[in-house]
Amino acid sequence: MVQGTPPPAATTILIVEDDEDTREFLTLAITTETPYHVFSLGSATETFQRLNEIQAAKPALLIFDYQLTSMTALELYDRLCVTVELKTIPTLIITAGHLDEETQRALAERNIRFLEKPFDLGELIFCIGQAVSLAAC
Repeated sequence: MVQGTPPPAATTILIVEDDEDTREFLTLAITTETPYHVFSLGSATETFQRLNEIQAAKPALLIFDYQLTSMTALELYDRLCVTVELKTIPTLIITAGHLDEETQRALAERNIRFLEKPFDLGELIFCIGQAVSLAAC
């Protein structure tokens, strides 16, 4: 799957990660270890610019890096989730830093899972499977 090109609906995971190496790792891990395709973007700005494509792809899961260049993943999530098509999509946030209690509480209130870096491939795949399966319930 070519990065940045949305694949067919319901089989897509949207990744927004500003670190190119991490974005490539996530894309490779997901496409080789899961049945999902990846639509990956490098910034919140690019995400808003390509919102119509994201809505058309109907992602099964959103994965955001917590500390993006222009905003946090929580801010991105809140801005995206005013869109009806994206409001109920499960979300996983990955972070290199420790999240304070207030941020963790805000994530819990929105039913957003988070995974701290460094994580191994097994943890990532488990979190993806858990997030997607809970959404299907």
